Amino acid sequence: MDPRTEVVGVVDADYIVSKNWLKATVPYFVEDPEVALVQAPQEHRDWNDNVFQRMENDEYSGFFRIGMVQRNEDNAIIQHGTMTLVDRKMMDKLGGWAEWCICEDTELGLRILNEKKKTVYLDHPFGHGLVPDTYEAYAKQRFRWAYGGMRIFRHHIGKIMGITGHLTWSQRYQFMKGWIPWMGESLHMVFTLTALAWSALLLAKPLTTEFPEPIFIYPALMLVVLRILGTMWTYRARVKIGRKRTLLAMMAGGSLTHKIAKAVLQGLFFFSVPFYRTPKMADSMPVFKALASVWQEFVLAMSLYVGAWMILKEFGTINYQAIVWAIGMIVQSFPYLAAIGASLVSSFSRDTSPEPVASS
Repeated sequence: MDPRTEVVGVVDADYIVSKNWLKATVPYFVEDPEVALVQAPQEHRDWNDNVFQRMENDEYSGFFRIGMVQRNEDNAIIQHGTMTLVDRKMMDKLGGWAEWCICEDTELGLRILNEKKKTVYLDHPFGHGLVPDTYEAYAKQRFRWAYGGMRIFRHHIGKIMGITGHLTWSQRYQFMKGWIPWMGESLHMVFTLTALAWSALLLAKPLTTEFPEPIFIYPALMLVVLRILGTMWTYRARVKIGRKRTLLAMMAGGSLTHKIAKAVLQGLFFFSVPFYRTPKMADSMPVFKALASVWQEFVLAMSLYVGAWMILKEFGTINYQAIVWAIGMIVQSFPYLAAIGASLVSSFSRDTSPEPVASS
């Protein structure tokens, strides 16, 4: 770069940037020398006339309108690449972007915070890009984010746990609060496989295998209810897009559960996944191709439904424990059902805006 560079700006290739972006953000570096990072939200365009793309946009908005605003209060924002400004001297001091990390922007932001520097998040759009066109691209993008997040956690676990480094308690809390839901998705996969295996034992050896105590199932069901109600409330307070769009955004986010679970497990226990560029402006996938991208979710959902049906058939509806267990299996299938639904919506969604009419 030009040796005179003092501030490095990052913009994704598909972004249209407001002309006042630098004028409105660079002064933060001038007014406070401790500021090393200024981040504006990712905003999107051209999604209004496509149902699936609207779902994606609304799901993203939850992070930028809720999570990032809260994190900014504790000087613990996530640097997320596009629409970010970084102090050049701090980049040089830290050795620049980490080439080992698939989410190098977030990793650099964590190291900047560890230097006791200030970060600024402006909840104001200064640029608009494109959302992924297909469910497959949307899911692969989230896989990359979750996998990269787990690699960052592994690499900087000493700083996150307060053993090394200079992160404050609030900063460590905010990063863990962002990663724990992803780790919870991996537990969802473990619980699903455990439920299927336990059901198989109940059916194969009903006289020697007992149902889990309902007291262990009730908390899981309550967590599902609380998560839904909590999301509805925070979206109503911060995102303000109405109940229908909020439910569709929740469907989009929930559909990623299995993909995130795999990303977390690979990020925590394996080492190398190549960078995947998120396709933009691609054609919508045919139905069968869309469903092929969620074939694992389809198999898991059908297995849970068949398992619940066989449990009720074997033990009857007069068996209270069998009913609770079957309900738990059905609830466990919700994210997989959301993935199937989101992939179908992606396949059938088309731009319904009117075609331009040539003028004479």
